[in-house]
Amino acid sequence: METRSNHVLVGTVVLILLAVLALFTVWIARLGGTSEKEYDIFFRQSVDGLAKGSAVTYSGVPSGQVKEIALWRPDPQYVRVRVAVNEQTPILQGTTASISASFTGTSTVALDGARKGAQPIACPEENRRQLCPYDVPVIPTKQGGIGFSFLTIILGAVAMGAKGKIPGILLMLCAIAGAVLGGMLVAVCMVLALIGGLLAAIGTKKAIVAVA
Repeated sequence: METRSNHVLVGTVVLILLAVLALFTVWIARLGGTSEKEYDIFFRQSVDGLAKGSAVTYSGVPSGQVKEIALWRPDPQYVRVRVAVNEQTPILQGTTASISASFTGTSTVALDGARKGAQPIACPEENRRQLCPYDVPVIPTKQGGIGFSFLTIILGAVAMGAKGKIPGILLMLCAIAGAVLGGMLVAVCMVLALIGGLLAAIGTKKAIVAVA
């Protein structure tokens, strides 16, 4: 009988020690980890290269990762991307999101543009269901990069056969705008287009001088 009591006592002590060890492990994990906040982004473009676990950067600084990618059922033109961002990242009014592609085929979600002193992006009390359809704040997308890319292509074709230098100048302006508003891959292409526009303008000027 005494032996059985000793076994019960030893078993109880072991269980208590295991429980304390588990709590200590959880506490250490929370102490070393960082809190995250989730946001939705609605892209009206292809999200090719993005996947669950893709990086989220803020002004080039790693700040989180992609949690979910899905078509938005109310309007399949949009792709809903759920991201988890470090709580210390300043997701303020004015912050916009874009997809930054690389030559390796992988893409990241790039955030930037927050205004100093602005309020954090949050779900409003009014029209909450409309502005935050999934009950998390929505980060707006950066506009203009893709539009300038297409315009650059059109102007590039026009500049190749143009006699005046205006198409070349417009090509350079669109290239600069596309580089500023687009992602990394778009920026590289726009730099090449900028060089092409400069060469087109110089070439046209030399041709006019030669004809004169």
